[in-house]
Amino acid sequence: MKTMKIAITGGKGGTGKSTIATALAYALSNKKKVLLVDADVDCPNDHLILKMERKKIKTVTQMIPKWNFDRCIKCGRCSEVCKANAIVFVQGKNPIFVPEQCSGCGACIIACPTKAISESSKEIGTLFSGKYDKLNFLGGELRPGEIASEFVV
Repeated sequence: MKTMKIAITGGKGGTGKSTIATALAYALSNKKKVLLVDADVDCPNDHLILKMERKKIKTVTQMIPKWNFDRCIKCGRCSEVCKANAIVFVQGKNPIFVPEQCSGCGACIIACPTKAISESSKEIGTLFSGKYDKLNFLGGELRPGEIASEFVV
């Protein structure tokens, strides 16, 4: 038997996407094996509509750089390669890192000639699972203030 995928997407907030998705998933789960995925990590609410208990299954992290300023020669190369403009460089000073801007690409780590930058990470969200009658559920939630929702989805 072929697997069917149905997506409810697009539309302005409050138009009923989650209502339609949960109702359709629940109706189909009476006769089929169904997995409902709530990919709206900025404002997940399918579990609320179904009054479902969620179980945390994974913490989602994003790579961010960490400086060893004893090794930094203040060349500015890290700032030059940062496409997200998350590293501010003023000649003769240590780079200033703006973690909220960082995309986690790692270009600064590769570009640093003295290996003064290493990998670190920050928690940006959580993945959850759940079950409602015969309906299986997966979803995620982005931490407030984070912008990298694609890592959680």
